[in-house]
Amino acid sequence: MKEEKILEALEAFVKPIVEKCINQALSKEPASALKDPEQFITLQTAEKEFGCKDYMLRKAINNNELSYYQPGRRLFVKRGEVAAWIQSIKVIAKDQPQDYSFLNK
Repeated sequence: MKEEKILEALEAFVKPIVEKCINQALSKEPASALKDPEQFITLQTAEKEFGCKDYMLRKAINNNELSYYQPGRRLFVKRGEVAAWIQSIKVIAKDQPQDYSFLNK
């Protein structure tokens, strides 16, 4: 009897937690949608996904380095274009050989 009451109490405690976790997992977007390079995302989403700041994205937009879409008040960018822009601002490592022959002239 005592064991049954403990099991019932444990089930009553654990069941809502498990249901909540399952519902949260099912309500999220599928992983394939998150990796779609043609998907429009907000600047805030790009900031979270790519680790860059809002002002960097806005500066790239103002310098015509990044295309944007503005159907209303919010700015949208394509996920693939943000990834391409980040790759385009790559800084060359110091240990890679560079051509400084123009300095010797």
